[in-house]
Parts: sequence; C-alpha cells; structure tokens
Amino acid sequence: MALFPAWLREHRPDRSQPADLDELVTELADSWQIGGPADLYHTCSPHRVALVAAHVCGYYQDDFAADLIALLPDWTAWLADNNATRAPLADRCDPHAHGAPHKGVSADDGGPDYLARIAE
Repeated sequence: MALFPAWLREHRPDRSQPADLDELVTELADSWQIGGPADLYHTCSPHRVALVAAHVCGYYQDDFAADLIALLPDWTAWLADNNATRAPLADRCDPHAHGAPHKGVSADDGGPDYLARIAE
C-alpha cells in the first residue's frame, strides 16, 4: 500500500494531501480486507466498496472516518488502475465510494453482510 500515496500525488496533483496521509492509508488498507480471501485483496467491486464505507463509518470516530471516506474514491480508482478492472465495473464502484448505499450490504440483523454473494 506504500505505492498508493505516490499514485495519489501523481494523479491528483491539484489536491492538497492531508498531513497524516500515511496513517490514513494504513487504516484504509487495514479496513479494506475484512475477512476476505487474501488473493482478492487488490480487487474492488461496488459491494465491497459499500461494505468498507459502512465499516469505516461505524468503526472510526466521525472526523477520522470522514477523512478515510474522502480517500475511498481514489483508493478504488488506484486498485482498479493497478488490476485492470474493467471500466464499467470500476465506474460502478464510485457512487459507493462516495457513500451511496448498496442493496446487498445489509444482513437480516441490519449489520453488514460480509459473506453476501453478489454478481457485479
């Protein structure tokens, strides 16, 4: 994940970066892999992005969660760019990276359904 800050600076040079970017990236990277197979770590899907957004908002304090969510669209773009994710799928991730809900993220108890099987 050490490559993400460099990618961010290169692809978003007009945007100021938070002073604690490395800490934010570390937390986002840790939150990205919630009980999933390690081989899928570098992939993204709309469902997965929505799950991470829900997790971040429910787990971290509001200000820190907002900083992480602000990085999520760039994080998913970086993953898609580095893994040759097809553009239609990568584009469908973007609304969820900005907080749009996904119909498949809620379990019967109202919490996130990390094991949901969703065809993207």
